[in-house]
Parts: sequence; C-alpha cells; structure tokens
Amino acid sequence: MDMDMDMDQTKKRVFDIYGIGNHNGKKIKFKKGRYVTRDPAGSAKKAFHQIIKLNSIISGSIVIAIQERTRNSKNKIKIYTVERYLLQNPKIFKKGTPKEYMIQYDTKIKTNKTFTLVDLNMDFEKEENNDKQDTNDKQDTNDIVKQ
Repeated sequence: MDMDMDMDQTKKRVFDIYGIGNHNGKKIKFKKGRYVTRDPAGSAKKAFHQIIKLNSIISGSIVIAIQERTRNSKNKIKIYTVERYLLQNPKIFKKGTPKEYMIQYDTKIKTNKTFTLVDLNMDFEKEENNDKQDTNDKQDTNDIVKQ
C-alpha cells in the first residue's frame, strides 16, 4: 500500500490556464499553455511567472484559474491568488564565487474561494477561437470557387 501512495505523489498531472483576473484594474495578456506538475498550485505558479514576464509586472498579485486536463480526471477548476513581493533581506547564492547571484523577490500562493469564474479574463481563448473560424470560412469560399 505504501508503494501506491509513493507512486501517486510523484505522478505528473496536466493543467491549463482557464482564466486570469485583472491586475490593478488592467487586463492581462497571457499565452495559453499546458503546465505539467504534481499539483495545481505548482502549475498556477509556473503560469504566474510566464504572465509577469509577458506583462513586465515587477510585483503584485494576480488571480489565476487552473483547470486539470489529465486523462481520466474530473477537469476541476482551481482558483489561486499568486503574489510576487520584494524580500526585506535579499537571498545571495554561491557567495564569493564568480557565479554569485541575488534573489530579491519571492512568490506566495493561496487558494482563493471568494473569486467567481465570471470575473476572469478569457479574451485569449476567444481570440484564438475566432481566428480558427475565420480560416475555416476562407477555406469554404475557396472550395466553392474551385467547383
């Protein structure tokens, strides 16, 4: 029985971004992607790091909804508030070597049970779907012209 628990803990799961809340009243750009981690919080953290790079956000918090896409899963949606904050005492690694570097920010993640899915920004998905419909329409008109 213990071996089964160990296997379940190391099992990788697949998650997608379902939607994103606004940051300081502004809509946020994000790329649709698959995140493979052990738990949904890890995927939300990975997605958050991509979002802050894409939008040049230095610090603050964002609400992210993650949907599980693992085969045979219930496709549940989990909502997290992820926050990046400035450390009071920066962490220094490999001190005294030529590869010394400093980390000034850290990330906190919390489950958000009060946020509703209606408030999420899902514009990226809509744009992606509209593009697919447009290309299908063009192909249909080309087929008619050829006949």
